[in-house]
Amino acid sequence: REILQVKQIFKESVKEGAFGFSACLADESWRAGLAYAHTKHTSGEELLVFAKMAQSLGVICAIHLRDEGKNFLGSVNEVIQIAKETSATIRISHLKAHHPYWKYFGMALTMIDNANNHGTNIHFDIYPYTVSAIHLYALLPDAVLTGGPSTGKRAILEKLKKTETNKEFF
Repeated sequence: REILQVKQIFKESVKEGAFGFSACLADESWRAGLAYAHTKHTSGEELLVFAKMAQSLGVICAIHLRDEGKNFLGSVNEVIQIAKETSATIRISHLKAHHPYWKYFGMALTMIDNANNHGTNIHFDIYPYTVSAIHLYALLPDAVLTGGPSTGKRAILEKLKKTETNKEFF
């Protein structure tokens, strides 16, 4: 039911002039950031639904990678597969890898080039600087965020203060 509601909003938004859909509902905008605690469990099937819809409406689908760390290349591959399966124009929001995974950035560019040479339409933007403005909670283990950020900052901070939490997760 929720997907049907979002699909209707998406359709209406395009009629009103929206350029596309973004796969991150992280900051209550239509940008999608799959690395954020409250969006990283978005299923591939949900992304396919909206990418197919973007393609059928002739607009772009912007996707923030699910993981910019140890599964950076897997996250790039996920976007490539979505582009292949839907023929949607995909824009990766601020393509980047976290240190020490910078060494895989060239491989990611090659993967995107190869996919585009075989019929996909994938683009990306990058930050023009070497810092990040990611929310700190996006870097915390899932178990620390049980209930998600919506449980409140105090609950997360209390969990982080516990010695057993620090030993278990850090």
